[in-house]
Amino acid sequence: MASQHDSGRHETGTPTRDDVARRAYELFQARGGEPGHELENWLEAERELGQSSRDLNEQSRGPRRDRDR
Repeated sequence: MASQHDSGRHETGTPTRDDVARRAYELFQARGGEPGHELENWLEAERELGQSSRDLNEQSRGPRRDRDR
C-alpha cells in the first residue's frame, strides 16, 4: 500500500493540501501571475481536485445498480 507521502493523496483519495497548493499555483501562473486572485485560485483548485477525486472513486466502485435498471 502506498503511503500518503508517496501517493500525493490521503488514503481516502482526497487531495492533500500540497495537491491543492500546486494546482492553485498552476492557476496563478495561467493568469499570468496576476495578484489578487489567491482565494479564487485556491477554491478553484479544491473544486477541480475534489471533482477528479469523486470521479475516480465512482469509477473504482463500478456501475451503480440503480443506473442499470
